[in-house]
Amino acid sequence: ASDVYKRQLTGAQLDALLSALRRSRVLIPLKAVVTEDNAAWSSIKLHDELFREHEAMKSVRAKDAKNRSPHRK
Repeated sequence: ASDVYKRQLTGAQLDALLSALRRSRVLIPLKAVVTEDNAAWSSIKLHDELFREHEAMKSVRAKDAKNRSPHRK
């Protein structure tokens, strides 16, 4: 399988890859690590779960940013 998500990387390799992507300003909003729980999921199920988690994290970050705002009432 040539898909990136099926390639096994060490923790250090994954950190280096993600760091290089950030430095290059490459945006990949949905990322995942293959686990025993998700290894057998279909691509649609994986996408749906990643999208749900991504939206939840965006909501948490927005709430955190609002709470840190110096213009809070």
